[in-house]
Amino acid sequence: MKPEIASEATRSIPVGLLAAGLVLTTPYIMWLGVGTQSDVQPYPLVVSILVIGLNFRLLRRSDRAVGALFVAALFISALQVILASSASGIILRGLYGYLAIAPLTLAWILLARRYGIQNFRRALEVFFWTWLAIGVVQLFAPSFATFGREKLIMSAGRGSLSLATEPAYFAFALILLAIAIALLGGSSRILLVATLGTVLVARSGVGSIYALVTLLCFYPTSLPKKLIGILTAIGGLTFMVISAPQLRLSWTLRGLTTDPTGLVNRDVSVAARLVDIVYPVRALFENRGLPHAIDEWPSVLADLIGRTNLSVAAADYSGAVSRYSILSVHGQLLFQLGILAIVYYALILRVLRASKHFVGLAIIVFTVFFNGVTLNSPFLALVLAAATLDVEGGSERTGAMQSRRAGTRPSEGVGPALRGSR
Repeated sequence: MKPEIASEATRSIPVGLLAAGLVLTTPYIMWLGVGTQSDVQPYPLVVSILVIGLNFRLLRRSDRAVGALFVAALFISALQVILASSASGIILRGLYGYLAIAPLTLAWILLARRYGIQNFRRALEVFFWTWLAIGVVQLFAPSFATFGREKLIMSAGRGSLSLATEPAYFAFALILLAIAIALLGGSSRILLVATLGTVLVARSGVGSIYALVTLLCFYPTSLPKKLIGILTAIGGLTFMVISAPQLRLSWTLRGLTTDPTGLVNRDVSVAARLVDIVYPVRALFENRGLPHAIDEWPSVLADLIGRTNLSVAAADYSGAVSRYSILSVHGQLLFQLGILAIVYYALILRVLRASKHFVGLAIIVFTVFFNGVTLNSPFLALVLAAATLDVEGGSERTGAMQSRRAGTRPSEGVGPALRGSR
């Protein structure tokens, strides 16, 4: 039976949408008690494959840009198998992000088409407020809802985790969910809520930077409203630094503004983020633009660290060179693909180009690529999907208004518009 394309909001959000969305928006949880040693678990990918299989006929020509990412993943897989020193699970794990991003994105798109853009957005709002509410409760009860994670990065000076494994990932979830909701017709105020949640609840330094970039790109274009949003965010940061100087976010921000070199010397986490951005670029040039094998990263990193006058914190970080993952998507692409990374960047831009907000989305995505968001993140896939659904959502909302004015059922006025290819 051919799946139907929903074109109107229902009074209650469909259970199927909530069930699939719940797994997709909780990628850090081992729902069946079994998982991998990484932060992001495979459950969202499994659900994505099921969603695609059940709704395959809802795919359109406009989805070819997303499909191109999967074709690229197959090419990258073949390249890495050739470059690898030996076949191992390390290579497969390193390829997971490349292979997962297209199915995850298509699953989001198909869920929106199956259940309707408005229902889809309402479900995202439920997940957004759930993440935020759990984070607020954890400010007073830190162990609340911390089940099913492979690891938990918690300390007295950090913010809430919510449903993530560390505060930064909580912040990224809020920001990317808010962007998708705003793109699909939700109130832009949710961007401001996400910013305040990042600053006051997640208390993430890198998340706060990303939130400010988001406000610059997406908050209402009128200068007064944009300034109000940015000043509110800066005010929240200032309040945190003054009222709670013992928090990690507070002393990180003070160090960033007063002694950035000293901050790198003292903080292993900051040094790690810097190393995973700078050293892949250096490795790219030293290898004359050629790609490296995934399993080469520990040895290349150790060699670069050994030839560099590093800070104390970065030197401590060098003790973890057995880690094969690179914390920056930019670093990962440049190291593993070499000059071919340009092609992958072009494919990402091709997906984002479908949106009316292409420039802002491109700035956001390429900013979060610096650190924290991985290619296998369902939240990154959600933003890519929202770029595709941006135009479709506009058609649905316009069709719904026109049908109400004409006195017809929304499904009659909207259906044909949604079924047509762009």
